[in-house]
Amino acid sequence: MDMPASDRQAGFTLIEVLAALSILALTVASLSQLRSLAHQHITVSKQLQLASFYADSHLNRLSVSKNLQAGFQAGEYRLNESSPPLPWELELQELDPNSLEPHSKQFSSKVRPLSARLTVWLDNGKRKLDFETLVLASPIKSTTREIQGDIPSDQGAKN
Repeated sequence: MDMPASDRQAGFTLIEVLAALSILALTVASLSQLRSLAHQHITVSKQLQLASFYADSHLNRLSVSKNLQAGFQAGEYRLNESSPPLPWELELQELDPNSLEPHSKQFSSKVRPLSARLTVWLDNGKRKLDFETLVLASPIKSTTREIQGDIPSDQGAKN
């Protein structure tokens, strides 16, 4: 028995309401996942920016350092006590000026070219950033007077 159109109630059936709620739930779940993923990307981006800033500053300080020696150093960068540490490793390696063609003629005996390789570790060692640059260091001083500065070598020695 069909009901006349005037006797039907206007509205949604139970199936239509359930379908709409299912679509709404899927949309909210997807947006929540997207927000979480965006937050992770922002965190990684901030870490990359901070690591790049520290590395750039570190490598710039090398260019004005005195008595640079080839070797290996390690440490960690920290923004503050609550921030996670960013471990770093620095390798300084002497270079033969003649191997740096065509620029080898620009080096004088007053500078020593060093290769500086800086690695900054992120995400507890899961990711790393590598930086490399050329550092021109002053020659290694060999006499006692030059090492001690203005103190004459006979006064610097203790009996």
